[in-house]
Amino acid sequence: MQQQNKTFQLPIRTAVVAGLMLSSLLVAVVIIALQYYFNKNLAEKTLHSRYQQTKASVNEYLESIDNRATNEINELKQLPRLLENPQINGEVGQLLVAVMQRNPLFQSVYLGQQNGEVEQLINLQATPALRQHLRAEEADRWLLIKIFNEDGQQHRRLEYYDRNFTLRHAWQHQSDFDITTHSWFSEATVDEVSKTQSYLLAEMHSPAQTYSVKLPDSDAVLSITVELTGLSTLL
Repeated sequence: MQQQNKTFQLPIRTAVVAGLMLSSLLVAVVIIALQYYFNKNLAEKTLHSRYQQTKASVNEYLESIDNRATNEINELKQLPRLLENPQINGEVGQLLVAVMQRNPLFQSVYLGQQNGEVEQLINLQATPALRQHLRAEEADRWLLIKIFNEDGQQHRRLEYYDRNFTLRHAWQHQSDFDITTHSWFSEATVDEVSKTQSYLLAEMHSPAQTYSVKLPDSDAVLSITVELTGLSTLL
C-alpha cells in the first residue's frame, strides 16, 4: 500500500493564539517606536527651550553690565577733580570707592598715563580668591597699586586700605609693566566708551571685561574692569 502525503495543519486554537501573539508584538513595537519618537521630540523641544532661556538670561546679564559700566564711567570722566588731577587719592579715591561699593561686580578701576604710570584701585571683596592672590589681610578692604618711574626704574607699590580707606600697610618692588600693550588703554577715545573682548584675568583664571575712556583734555585713560563670574550661575 502506498502511504499518502498528509498536509500539515495547525489546530484552530493554536493558530488564533499565534495570531494574537503576533498582533500584540506588532502593536508593542509600534507603541515603543511612537514613544521613542515623541520622547525624542519632547527632549529636543525642552533642550531648545532651555537654550533659548539661557541665551536670553546671558544677554540680559551682559546688557545690564554694559549699561552700568558705561553710565558710571561716563559720569566719572566729567568729575572736575578727576580732570584737574587724574590721580587716585583723597576725594577722588573716596568717590571711586563709592562707585565700586554700589557695583560689587566692578573688580577694579584704572587710571593710566601716557608716560607709563598707572594707578589701580581694587575691590578685595570682588572674589574670594582675589584676596589670597594679592596677599591681603582680613582687615584689608581696598588695594591701591601704583606703577611709577623713579631714578630711571619702574616700581610697583601696593597700598592696602581698610574699609574706611585708611592706609594699613604697603610694600613695593621693581616692575616692567607696559600699559601700551593693553587694548583698553591704546584703543580708548574721548567720544565714547570702549569695551574689550572678554578675557581671563592673569593668574586668577576668571572671566572679565574692561571698559575705558580717555579723559577730556588729558592723556589719561580711565577704565573699569568687571568680573563676569556671575555667568556661571546662568549656565
